[in-house]
Amino acid sequence: MSSGPDGYPPYLLKNIVSTIPSPLCLLFQSCLSTGRVPTAMKTSHIIPFYKKGDSSDTSDYHPISLTSVFCKLMERIVVSEMLNYLKNRSFISKQQHGFLSKRSMAANLLASLNDWTISFENATHQMVAYIDIAKAFDSVCHSKLITKPRHYGIRSGLLQWISDFCQVIFI
Repeated sequence: MSSGPDGYPPYLLKNIVSTIPSPLCLLFQSCLSTGRVPTAMKTSHIIPFYKKGDSSDTSDYHPISLTSVFCKLMERIVVSEMLNYLKNRSFISKQQHGFLSKRSMAANLLASLNDWTISFENATHQMVAYIDIAKAFDSVCHSKLITKPRHYGIRSGLLQWISDFCQVIFI
């Protein structure tokens, strides 16, 4: 796996993470208390990643953002804690399948198939609309995105950190 702009490959962090928890904890606490992400942590290298089709067609590639391994680790911690917070307060619907562990699109389709089978057996009508919004995630308005955590009670340093995190520096 490639190194991010900080030059540290992910396998290095995996091998030393047990020896550096105190410095990482201090760094992460400082980031959250100030609501700031250090420039080195939010700098990103963008590389093209081949999907399928004609390799000479630029539309057959999508951009991959290589970021700091330390930022990725902090991001995972923040995401995990935010998901726990949202789940414990029932802000995440049982029908939500995307972006949750053990809740894939396949699980969503199985649940839908079950609902459709029950409707069919009861001779009731079922209306279904599936929309592919994958490209929409590439164009999310970050200022509008920040209103959601605030609406759910996430404030102070964490909300500032999320806002600052959204201002990635591409090189």
